[in-house]
Amino acid sequence: MGAFRLLENSGDPHDEVRESETANQVASLISAASDRGIWIVALVALGIASKRFSLRAGLLGLAIVGFSALGLTFGIKRLVNKERPDQDSPASPFVRPPSTSSFPSGHTLASAAAAVAFPATAAGVATGLLATSAVAWSRVHLKAHDPLDVAAGAGIGMVLGLMLRKGIRAIVRSW
Repeated sequence: MGAFRLLENSGDPHDEVRESETANQVASLISAASDRGIWIVALVALGIASKRFSLRAGLLGLAIVGFSALGLTFGIKRLVNKERPDQDSPASPFVRPPSTSSFPSGHTLASAAAAVAFPATAAGVATGLLATSAVAWSRVHLKAHDPLDVAAGAGIGMVLGLMLRKGIRAIVRSW
């Protein structure tokens, strides 16, 4: 019913404000969970807890994916130096203000890289990419990026994840 309400024009401005506040809160929580790779750490922790891989392998894989994504993001941001969208972001106590250029979205890049590099199954990759879509939506909704920034972040992140996947798999198997 809620999805259909978005299509209706009830004329009640309070409904629109409530939906907007809820969307802002959801976007803020998703963005905050992707900030500094928190959801990626949670993903690795689940792999360790389920004995899919050891603590040492999980931490090494996390470091490889994290530092690779961070280095690639900042390298591209320096080269491109694209300005952030020129709009006020919805206020959120959970989301820190961006301090770097806009292109590509580092949150989305890191999320996509982890979504492709870590999961052992196609269903796991699909779930990770669904989470990446939520991260991308949150970054655009919060006006930290435009759609081009998050699309580029997702694409670059998936390529990075594919490049790292074989190495991560080898580490998980051998450790």
